[in-house]
Amino acid sequence: SAASDVYKRQYIDNVEIYLATAPPDGDFGESVRVTETAASHLGDNGYMAFLTASSDGAHIGLLWYDFSFDDDISDIFGIVGSPATLPTLFPVDLSAARLTHAADRDPATPLVFPEGAIDDDGNLHVIFTSGFSDRSGDLFYLHREPGGRISTMTTLVPSASSYFAPPHIVQGPAGDLWISWADRGQDANTRVV
Repeated sequence: SAASDVYKRQYIDNVEIYLATAPPDGDFGESVRVTETAASHLGDNGYMAFLTASSDGAHIGLLWYDFSFDDDISDIFGIVGSPATLPTLFPVDLSAARLTHAADRDPATPLVFPEGAIDDDGNLHVIFTSGFSDRSGDLFYLHREPGGRISTMTTLVPSASSYFAPPHIVQGPAGDLWISWADRGQDANTRVV
């Protein structure tokens, strides 16, 4: 129908993630394509790629949210490697990089804005929020061990996180993790961090 043709023409499709590296005293080299999405539906896109590394530089991680497995519900994806092995993971096997599954949560809301911290043992600690609202998203946490085991997704703060002020995570000097987020659950005009 004409309506569905208009819908398809206005849909974003096949947004890919690229990575480029540079030595401390040099220029960025050629960019490398990280994802190659090819889902049968429109909208298989990778968004908001976040790059992180362990404090010793031995582990590098990349996180993003993606609609590859569902055109309406995004999941969180992530990979971890060493500076030498990370490029061997490209193009990314999306099934292996998938950290969350829409079928595992009820209701199956989109998960967005992942950010992570990698400890020196190679554990990837990930926080993210749900939905596209300014005030009703939940704040979640999970971690991925070096062997690939993924923890259960834990709700840290329900109905408080904001799509427009994504959460942040860093590792402190003693190895402790610090998380900050905008909490709109208190009052429509108050942000508490």
